[in-house]
Amino acid sequence: MILLSPKLIGIIEHIFPWYGEIGHEYDFFYEASFSRMDNYNKNEFEGIEGDKKFIAVWKNLDDFEENIQYKLVPDGLYEMLTSGQISDIKHINTKDLLAFKGS
Repeated sequence: MILLSPKLIGIIEHIFPWYGEIGHEYDFFYEASFSRMDNYNKNEFEGIEGDKKFIAVWKNLDDFEENIQYKLVPDGLYEMLTSGQISDIKHINTKDLLAFKGS
């Protein structure tokens, strides 16, 4: 699958609990277009992260609004995508590091 014209739309600094430790990562989010129009008609895609395969599925953003059945991760992504300010690059720190030291 080929993506065209990728544009960085946001960065989320994700700080999270991980097996009693503090996990930390930066997630970069891009907007792009598919090179083949038939990709827009697919319901799911096979993805690879590291050496693990997964299935990614299309969901409407409305599916994540106040719905405990679905969770869009990392924290802050839903807010970034629905803010109306997606053309501005945003840096969102998802958690205060000290909050995890107390848990």
